[in-house]
Amino acid sequence: PALYPGLITNHHLMRMPSVIALLAEWRTYGAAYAKATVANAIALADALDERGVPVLRTSQGPTGSHTIIIKTAPMGLDAGQVVRKLETGGILTGTVSLPPEQGDGGIRLGVQEVTRMGLVIAQVGDLAQLIGDAIAETDGAASIEKRVRTFTQTLQEIRFCHGAAV
Repeated sequence: PALYPGLITNHHLMRMPSVIALLAEWRTYGAAYAKATVANAIALADALDERGVPVLRTSQGPTGSHTIIIKTAPMGLDAGQVVRKLETGGILTGTVSLPPEQGDGGIRLGVQEVTRMGLVIAQVGDLAQLIGDAIAETDGAASIEKRVRTFTQTLQEIRFCHGAAV
C-alpha cells in the first residue's frame, strides 16, 4: 500500500535505482535526519512564537514531525493573505484548514527540505525573523526576498545522504 500506485501499477524500471538509493540512504541516515528535522521544527515554532507569530500547539508541544502550523486569525489575517506575503518574499508555504476554535485557517510550514540542505538549530532564529518580517511586511517585499536569498545561500550542503557530512 505504501508504494501504490506510482511504483506498482506501471512498469517503469528506471524508477527502481533511485528508490534503492533512497532506501540505502534512509537505512544509514534516516534516524539522524528525522531527529534533526523534528528538532528544527520545534525550534522554529518556539522562535516564531517568541517573535509574535502564533503557532498551533497541543499539550504535547508544537509538533512531533516536520510540520508546524501558524495560526493566522490572531494576527487579523486570513491564511491566503499570509501565503501571498510569504511567497512574495520567497518563502513557499500553503494553507491548512483548522477547527473553528483555532481560527479556521492557518499556514503549514515544513522544515524537512531546509534541514536536508543544512539548516541547524543556530540558524532557526534567523529563519523565524525572516518569516515574521515577511508577514508583518516590516521591509518591502524586495528587501525580504533579498534577505531570504542571502539566507538560503547558507543552505547549500545536502546532508543525510551518501557522500555528505551528517
